Amino acid sequence: MEVIKIMKKIIITDWQLEIDFDRTQNYYSNHNIEEDCKCSSCKNYRANCDHFSKQLMEFFQLLGVDPSKEGNFMEFGLTKDGYVIYMGFYHVVERIDEGPDYVDDKWEQLNLFKIDQFEFGFSSRDISCIPDDFPTPVLQLEFKTTIPWIIEESRE
Repeated sequence: MEVIKIMKKIIITDWQLEIDFDRTQNYYSNHNIEEDCKCSSCKNYRANCDHFSKQLMEFFQLLGVDPSKEGNFMEFGLTKDGYVIYMGFYHVVERIDEGPDYVDDKWEQLNLFKIDQFEFGFSSRDISCIPDDFPTPVLQLEFKTTIPWIIEESRE
């Protein structure tokens, strides 16, 4: 029996991507969230996922990503309005056909994709923290956002 591999070609701002939706979704579906970080900052981020807008969730679903299952979430303090600043990334099975291949040192200069309070970019080099069982080729979906602190645990 021949296995059919479904690849999606997607254009997001300056990036043309080829996505292996099935393999990405399969990874996130089978990933045990109990293995993810248990710090209060990560718990807060995951709790906020239940309140993401329909448009934001559709974007994650387009890529096959479950946003509550981390690639890596990092907190960077508070805004003057009291929102928590997060940066982080998710891994996706795909490649960049056209567009920038590295986000970190160019974050403010890129044509980032924006939904609600999130800004997204993609990197295909210097990828961090790839789980041993994540399929290849790997691309990082990088983000920056500000979200409220909604869990009862202290931020400290």
